[in-house]
Amino acid sequence: SLLLGGTWAIPGTIGSGTPNSGVFTTLRSTGKLTTPNINSFLVVDGTTYTTIAAAQAALPAGGGTVIIPAATYTEQVVMTKSNVTLELDPNAILAPTAAGAAITIGDGTTAILRNVKINGGQIKPSGANPTRGIYLRGAAAGGTVQHIEINTTVDGTNASNANFDGIYGDGVLDNITIGTHCYSMNNLRDGYSFQSTSITNMNQIKVLGRANNNSRYGVYGTLITAFHFIGAESATSASPNTARALRFEGINGGSVVSATLR
Repeated sequence: SLLLGGTWAIPGTIGSGTPNSGVFTTLRSTGKLTTPNINSFLVVDGTTYTTIAAAQAALPAGGGTVIIPAATYTEQVVMTKSNVTLELDPNAILAPTAAGAAITIGDGTTAILRNVKINGGQIKPSGANPTRGIYLRGAAAGGTVQHIEINTTVDGTNASNANFDGIYGDGVLDNITIGTHCYSMNNLRDGYSFQSTSITNMNQIKVLGRANNNSRYGVYGTLITAFHFIGAESATSASPNTARALRFEGINGGSVVSATLR
């Protein structure tokens, strides 16, 4: 919002045909001109905002974009605000060593979280503590995490937790598009793993990226409605007896409905 207040002196006489005649007409305004916040861009510059979390917290209620320059960041990022984009420089690396995920989208509550994007950079957790590159933490019943786009790289080279997944999702998820490349998972687990407990929880999951060198599954999904694996690649490095490029299954009497592979 822009406040238009105070006293303004305008050259000329209102209604006069002679502009700038030397006579000043005094106007007073206490009005307020309100303009919508279309987008806000904040940069993790190391001075005003020293962390990704600080820049994200400073975004207005309507959301905005956090610009992440080339550097290595060891913090874990949690995204719980709608309409937020993380724009990473191609040489920006998120390399946390703490337990959990490098990036978590959602908090598992009944809130509605939508329109979140992650573009560029690398997700490269290190050590035995991290369990996920990106965690889509879907809401409980009554809420949803929806319209999420992820286009980055998850590199598991430095991670050593046997249960590490490149991208893991659970809870209520709707309209998720993933162009992420998950690779070098070594002896770790899945490239993409979506594990739902109800067929109504997950809808329209689109994987457009690649999953390579995973010890268990390239893509694993349970109880999903409309799963699309389009123009993507999936490969495993383990024995065919223990690993599969793709695995979908219905559990507890459920099913996977409408899977597209092309």
